[in-house]
Amino acid sequence: MIWCVEDDASIRDIEVYALQSTGFSARGFEDGASFWEALQSEQPELIILDVMLPGIDGLELLQRIRENRRFCNIPVVLATAKGAEYDKIKGLDLGADYYLVKPFGVMELVSCVKAVLRRCRAVFTQSSVIKAGGLVLNSAEHKVFTDGEPVLLTYLSFLSFFFPIPESPLPETSLWKRSGALMIAERPAPLICTFVPCARSLANTALI
Repeated sequence: MIWCVEDDASIRDIEVYALQSTGFSARGFEDGASFWEALQSEQPELIILDVMLPGIDGLELLQRIRENRRFCNIPVVLATAKGAEYDKIKGLDLGADYYLVKPFGVMELVSCVKAVLRRCRAVFTQSSVIKAGGLVLNSAEHKVFTDGEPVLLTYLSFLSFFFPIPESPLPETSLWKRSGALMIAERPAPLICTFVPCARSLANTALI
């Protein structure tokens, strides 16, 4: 499902129609408030986000998405008339995956969506499942298997499987540093990135 957040009804209808005509499921939102409310109960595969929205603007929504652990991995395409270099840099630095300047053609929009989804799916597929001997870690689903049998873990137990639980809580930045995860353009590191380096270390140990 692709969500289109656009206050101009004619543009929103064109975006939704173009996506649906090329095989995607799509849904439109006229403002940031209705979009944010819907996001609490359902998550799209990709978001096309206008910047100049009534109420909560697109950049604030983008920042909220990237700072929220539940939503930070959702790809976001900014689609806006603000085409100055400064605006592009600001949007990309906040975590946009693509910056589409209006006016744009419907085929450009569809091609952009396909490219972003293709790139994000490839990264997700490559890094979500890690195997080491009889141990299998699925960091996307927060599951661990040993010799094909699931290991029953709570979310906190899943974290402690890789990190010793300290006496006092650690800030997220400490976890990132300890795990060797990278932050690009100040985008909050997805939870999956926190686990991957340690799991690789575990795999290396098992293979020695």
